[in-house]
Amino acid sequence: MTKTNLQKQTTESTTLREYCLTWGFPCIIMLIISLLSAITIGAQFEDSLFVKLCVFTISLLLQLLLYYTLCQQLPLGIYNAYKSTIMKRQKEKALVQKSKEQPTAAETNAAVPTPEPKEEATPAPSKEAEENEQETADNTPEKAETEAETEVQDTAQPAGEEKPSPAVAVAIPELSSEEYKKRNEEYINKLKEEKTKLVAEIIGYVQYTMACFMDEQNLDAFCKDILGWTENPEFKPQPAKTKMRLTSLEVRHFVWNIGERLGKANGYNGTARLNFVKALFPDVLEGIEDETILNFTVDPDKGRIKLDRPENGSCKFHYSRKQTA
Repeated sequence: MTKTNLQKQTTESTTLREYCLTWGFPCIIMLIISLLSAITIGAQFEDSLFVKLCVFTISLLLQLLLYYTLCQQLPLGIYNAYKSTIMKRQKEKALVQKSKEQPTAAETNAAVPTPEPKEEATPAPSKEAEENEQETADNTPEKAETEAETEVQDTAQPAGEEKPSPAVAVAIPELSSEEYKKRNEEYINKLKEEKTKLVAEIIGYVQYTMACFMDEQNLDAFCKDILGWTENPEFKPQPAKTKMRLTSLEVRHFVWNIGERLGKANGYNGTARLNFVKALFPDVLEGIEDETILNFTVDPDKGRIKLDRPENGSCKFHYSRKQTA
């Protein structure tokens, strides 16, 4: 057996021993206390097995919770807080000591002697050197001007920066007033055409569905009220006159089917549908709370008028397949 395996087995045995001491022995004591509590309290209830089981379970869970909180987490939290405080103080002391040991810049400069400059003998200038110095003196003003220009250019444009690219001029085409009006008219006509198709679908659905429950004269007046609601979500209709009584579920399905196609974004939200159905069928919804009425989509397949959900934003109904009288 190698030394590494021996150390690994020793570590595992130590961990197992610590785990047994930490949880094994306390859990045995908790089980005994819970068992005694269950027997004692169960005796007061004619040795009911259910009472004993409840007492045993509750007692064991409470003991585990107290043991885990008081004996495991609380000491560990106190130890971590104490350890962090000690480490913080040690770091502060180390920083203070380090700052004291480091010499200041003035002390460092004073400690290092500065070498004195040595005087060197200057040789006598030759004739060629004198001529070169004269030429240099003559060219000095030109060099000074050149260097000044270079410095001005460097300050005007810092090194490393790219020149900004010139803005690309985009020509915006002019839109004549006639083209503008034509585009607006096309859009308005398109909206009117879509609204006309939607209203035609709704009126066809109303006539097909309510023909079974209304006389012909009352159905015409009923369709006019529905038409008024398609123009204004706050329209208040006259109470509908039916030849047979409808249920609250059926009238809610009916109004939801129409309002969903008119669209919440156009003002036909839950409140508008609630007010309209209450004004249209006051006798059917009498005494029913608003919260119940607002649940329009409950039981979609129940009643003589089923819930008809639009498909993919289409305004078409499916009453020919789903509606039954």
